Amino acid sequence: MIPLVCASTIGNFPKKKWVMLFLLAHAFLEVLSARFGFIFSVDSSNVYHRRGFYWIYLAAIVLGTAFLFRASFQLSRHYQNRNSHVLALILVFLVVGTAIQIIWRDVRVDWISVSLASMLFYIYYSELIQPTDPLTALLNRRCYESRIAAIHSVVIILYFDVDQFKKINDRYGHACGDSCLSIIGGVLRRSYSKYGCCYRIGGDEFCVILDHHLRDVALLNTSFFSRLTAQRVNQPFLPHVSVGFAQYNPATDDIHEVIAQADSCMYHYKEKHRAAPPLSS
Repeated sequence: MIPLVCASTIGNFPKKKWVMLFLLAHAFLEVLSARFGFIFSVDSSNVYHRRGFYWIYLAAIVLGTAFLFRASFQLSRHYQNRNSHVLALILVFLVVGTAIQIIWRDVRVDWISVSLASMLFYIYYSELIQPTDPLTALLNRRCYESRIAAIHSVVIILYFDVDQFKKINDRYGHACGDSCLSIIGGVLRRSYSKYGCCYRIGGDEFCVILDHHLRDVALLNTSFFSRLTAQRVNQPFLPHVSVGFAQYNPATDDIHEVIAQADSCMYHYKEKHRAAPPLSS
């Protein structure tokens, strides 16, 4: 049950009947085994023994662990984490530790492995959540500044600004404004996260740093705006978003000048589209 509880904690627990039935059936069989000894038994000398249906216990462990790590990999992609190989190493460590116990019964390392794997998983989860903006699930300003200071390859920096955002808050309230930012953040992540990292760097300001498929930036921008338009079918109050971008080469360019260039391009785009249709009421 521990992996399923952990999966529930990180918010990826599908509340389906088969999961609950699995838990109840396994718990029922464990209780029966304590009386009849068909999964495990303890003799009069207090020695633990595996019985013919021990595979039920192993299946529960394997399925629960697989469920947790599947949910964790999904969460890792959601938060744009590129260190999922660390999660894979934790899984390998856990599998090896429990396998040793299964093969050599006298080597008591299974619960030590589970304890250490749980600690490593908690550290991984904490490092995953800490650099994340809670409203949009994008990377936060601190993570953006660290990334800017550590760029060593050619990238494209895109700046985004939400148009007329103050009017959204004034007309519909701050809850609606937060909803707009969350929707825009989700569209940014779906449009660009496969090719770079997405950040919320201010109240209604966003940044994307592309390090793959740089030549496709125009197509990615088109995809982003198309998805925003599609969102307005159900959220007509969703504001327009301005974008500007510039390429940065660490061998020849100054990062601050490139940022200023992208910011200037974004404001030029904003002025060009200032005559956009008014927000729906």
